[in-house]
Amino acid sequence: MKRVRHFFRSFFGGLTRRDYLLAWGVLLALEVFIFCGGAILIVAFYMMPAGFSADTMVRQVMVILILSLYIARTVLAMRRLHVLGYNRFWALIAPLSSVGYFLVCCAFINDISENWSDYTPSGKDSLGLGAGLMILLGLTPWISQFFYLLIGLLKEKHAA
Repeated sequence: MKRVRHFFRSFFGGLTRRDYLLAWGVLLALEVFIFCGGAILIVAFYMMPAGFSADTMVRQVMVILILSLYIARTVLAMRRLHVLGYNRFWALIAPLSSVGYFLVCCAFINDISENWSDYTPSGKDSLGLGAGLMILLGLTPWISQFFYLLIGLLKEKHAA
């Protein structure tokens, strides 16, 4: 545990490949736990009596936790890129790609929801279209995970 705390203690300093991948795995496990726990809580709140609603609070807490994980991952990626000899700001590609993907998906979903009848002929089931859109939007956090993993898989340049 002491070793894991070392990763998040400072914005500066380098990380070895092994240490970076260990920290990335810990943050990934935390993210999956937050998403699953939040989903369970949201479903549980929908089963509560009509006067009880904490759905918005759960979503706000989830967003704050996920944003803090993004910041921690970006700082780790910056430290790793420094060791590799690259500019630290390349680490911003990961969160910016997720935000861009999220905004494009939201625009696409809004367009489809406004013209839902154009995309689903009368008498046909539209649940498949809605499920597909939710899957597209659910890929948002995994876009940045891909970039963070690529940063972790890069090997150090050794002087001959």
